[in-house]
Amino acid sequence: MRATGIEAKLAFLSQPEAYPDAPRTVERIETHMSWVFLTDRHAYKLKKPVRYDSLDFSSLELRRRDCEEEVRLNRRLARDVYLGTLALTLAPGGTLQVGGEGEVLDWLVHMRRLPADRMLDELIRRGEINEASVRPAAERLAEFYVQAEAAGVASDSYRKRLAEGVRSDLDELCRPAFGLRVEQVTRLVEAPARIPGATRSPLRPACPRGPDRRGTRRPAPGAHLPNPGTGDHRLPGVLPRFADRGSRG
Repeated sequence: MRATGIEAKLAFLSQPEAYPDAPRTVERIETHMSWVFLTDRHAYKLKKPVRYDSLDFSSLELRRRDCEEEVRLNRRLARDVYLGTLALTLAPGGTLQVGGEGEVLDWLVHMRRLPADRMLDELIRRGEINEASVRPAAERLAEFYVQAEAAGVASDSYRKRLAEGVRSDLDELCRPAFGLRVEQVTRLVEAPARIPGATRSPLRPACPRGPDRRGTRRPAPGAHLPNPGTGDHRLPGVLPRFADRGSRG
């Protein structure tokens, strides 16, 4: 019987011998939707075969499509980081290979590894962040979203989906297995509404119509919202000065 289950894949990808660049070590990181394998110079992401309300990775074809879409979306801002996709294959002799010939068992997102000590969350933790260090990335993102094509999602539908996602996250975090107090989780979820100057829930319509600082107008109710994206702008995934490195793909 062939050992091609998820445990066999994880064991193989955790070995330095699995990768063509022969790294010295491999570090494995697990999230709720994937495993990421960090070598000396690269990162390889394996999607979990899971299905949630917001995503479906339950089949090989769905994981392939999502890997390709992740690379396509993220190359718009980080072309030199997202290198492409690689097949995890089973060679005729029964051995697993990254990017080899044979039966395709799964798909990997192939990325260049970024310095962990320069990520935004680490810089904040060490007190080394200031406006000048984040301004290039903020300006690049602002430019990107202003120029991006709008997605075909009405604002009311978007807010409804956002609210459903927040409620789903709240239900998940309140599971007894996590050992978190319900009032603590609820307070965290509601925190944006308590920011000084905030007058409404973050799940309600945003600012009323009116000119912004550049003289353009904010979207009217029911207007389409900005383009699709990914979750890689969370703090652990942000390198503040990426805009200075030419990553303008």
